[in-house]
Amino acid sequence: MKQICEESNVELPDIVSESGRALVAPHSILIFEAVDRITRDDGKVDTSKGKTHQLIKELEAIRKNKRKFDPLERYHDAKEKREEAHARFSLGNLRLEERAAADRLFWDICRQIRDDLKDSSDVPDELARLDSMLAEQYVCNFSVFQSLLDHWALD
Repeated sequence: MKQICEESNVELPDIVSESGRALVAPHSILIFEAVDRITRDDGKVDTSKGKTHQLIKELEAIRKNKRKFDPLERYHDAKEKREEAHARFSLGNLRLEERAAADRLFWDICRQIRDDLKDSSDVPDELARLDSMLAEQYVCNFSVFQSLLDHWALD
């Protein structure tokens, strides 16, 4: 390009390229900010005060009677009750606090099942996924373009 510009008596252009990133990318470390954490907290549900919805009582019974039922049956029952809670909430038949209580009870039941099966060698596939379902999730600000200059800032 330089040769052609010189032969044509044209001023050499300023060329800005991102090819350097491709050359160093395998050797680079990307550092970014974790702005939030999503966890399946073990916030306790207080079902003793006031009027408790029947759905919450049923989830509480599943949580308390862990020795009475097979772990897979407990998981399916709890999952069904949680889905019912979400459906009732969507229809306006369940308050937000009750839906939150149903979610907390569901995750508490899942945590109990996972802990009970920790040393077991024969775990059903559905229950083997509980570890990944209960894992914490991190919300990160991963904007690749934070370091790229605005196009009007380039000379």
